[in-house]
Amino acid sequence: MIKNPKPQEDLFKELEKLKLENQSLKDQYEQDIAKPKQTEEALQRSELRFRTLYENAKIGLYRTKPDGTIIMANKALVKMLGYPSFEKIAERNLEKDSYEPQYQRKEFLEKIERDGVINDFESLWVRQDGSMFFVRESAQAIRDSKGTTLYYDGEVEDITEQRQTELERQIVFEIIRGITTTNNLSELLKLIHQSLAKRLYADNCFIALYDEKTKLFSFPYWVDKLDPVPEPVAMKKSCSAYVFRTGKTFLYTRELYEQLEKQNEVVLVGSDSPSWIGVPLKIPDRTMGVLVLQHYEEENVYSEHDVEFLDSVGSNIALAIERKMAEKEIQELNEQLLMSNLDKDKFFSVIAHDLRSPFHGFIALTQLMSEDISKFSADELSGITHEMNQSAKNLFKLLQNLLEWAQFQKGSLSFTPQVLSLSSFVSKCVEQINPTAIQKGITIINEVSGNQKIFADETMIYSILGNLLSNAVKFTVKNGTVTVRAVNIEDQMIKISVRDTGIGMSESIVEKLFKISKQKGRKGTEGELSTGLGLLLCKEFVEKNGGKIWVESEEGVGSTFYFTLPEKDVSSHIIKEIACA
Repeated sequence: MIKNPKPQEDLFKELEKLKLENQSLKDQYEQDIAKPKQTEEALQRSELRFRTLYENAKIGLYRTKPDGTIIMANKALVKMLGYPSFEKIAERNLEKDSYEPQYQRKEFLEKIERDGVINDFESLWVRQDGSMFFVRESAQAIRDSKGTTLYYDGEVEDITEQRQTELERQIVFEIIRGITTTNNLSELLKLIHQSLAKRLYADNCFIALYDEKTKLFSFPYWVDKLDPVPEPVAMKKSCSAYVFRTGKTFLYTRELYEQLEKQNEVVLVGSDSPSWIGVPLKIPDRTMGVLVLQHYEEENVYSEHDVEFLDSVGSNIALAIERKMAEKEIQELNEQLLMSNLDKDKFFSVIAHDLRSPFHGFIALTQLMSEDISKFSADELSGITHEMNQSAKNLFKLLQNLLEWAQFQKGSLSFTPQVLSLSSFVSKCVEQINPTAIQKGITIINEVSGNQKIFADETMIYSILGNLLSNAVKFTVKNGTVTVRAVNIEDQMIKISVRDTGIGMSESIVEKLFKISKQKGRKGTEGELSTGLGLLLCKEFVEKNGGKIWVESEEGVGSTFYFTLPEKDVSSHIIKEIACA
């Protein structure tokens, strides 16, 4: 018997349906089981990507608790703060240990708590080793539903190089502007020091300028904790002289210094300093000096970047100094010219007065004689002619001094120094003045040693001694004495003195000597003419020959005029000494 196939087909269909449903349920089951795993994997991938970005970010990233405890910090921030690992930086409190000065952190916290966010906050941070650097910081406060701050997320950018570049440009600008804003060289040098101190350690700073005439270094600016400001010196083989000779910035290291010392290039001058940097001050045609900064306590205070900065700013400093020195020189020349013109006006008014007085007397005497000479006896004529002769001599001496002074002022008086025997030279001058001294009963004593030499211009020295001896005789009473002496003193100089036992001078008269605008006529003990022009000549001629002149006097006791002269030609010796420096 054949059975009906339909029930079997229906069964197969049902089984297939159940199979499909089972597979669907199985698939659904598997999907339901897989969803958390996929989500976890996605989260892991997201976390890994976040961590990778966080750790490899070029700027510093952090998360801290409100009290400053560091929860997270990326490699850039760890490196920025100078730590070897996150574990070490985690021991640090960002709020308490990073900021310098601390009031900046207080300002940061107040703003972020008030606004919930802060952008581009610039401040000074401190590394693990204590060094400081500038940062630009942005952060936000992460808060719960109640508004309580849970932590801060922030990013930090090291802007030290940027700030240094801006600061260096500002320093250059301040120095250049200082040419017009400062009144003199001292103010400019102080401004330069203050500007450099914004960028470098500059508690010990000096500027040495080289004088082409003297071949010496002077120190117009000197600030130093240990060493006093020196007098002008050759500096010889100091580090500063080495910078000047080479024209290159010198960053001191112990190794480099010892190497240069072995090569006989440098020697220690002044207090030893473990950190020292010197920069040449160059103008287009020459090196004019050296700028030096130093630290007496710490090593490696200055870096190669500081060398680059000082190299770039050195020429600006040099040009500013040269400009200010030129302004000072022009100002001084203008003032000297103005004062010279005023002084000469006053002086010539005095000379005109002193010339008129003897001429009036001379004219009066000649007029009396021309009217009727027969009225005068032989004795009267002898007295008149004697007065006329004396007046003529005085006038001739005055005119001779005036001519010499005028020639010297306009530079037409020749200057030819040579070695002279001082004793024989004084003897010639005494011989010239002696007739006048004998008439007054005055004795001139020459105590100058026969072996003493001077190096000077013969014509000028003759004028100096002639004027001093003439004045000594003029202001000494009868039976007095005039004594000439000479002694060797330091620096290969000879001090010559002309002493009289005359009427002396008060302090007010002494104060007016050697000054062109304060000359006043003063008659000698027998009415001899005196204008003071001779002493002006003496001062000009003595200084021209490299010496100095001064006087000591007491009223009623006498006066002693002193002046110094070189005993030999020392110019070649000086040049040799400087060449060896």
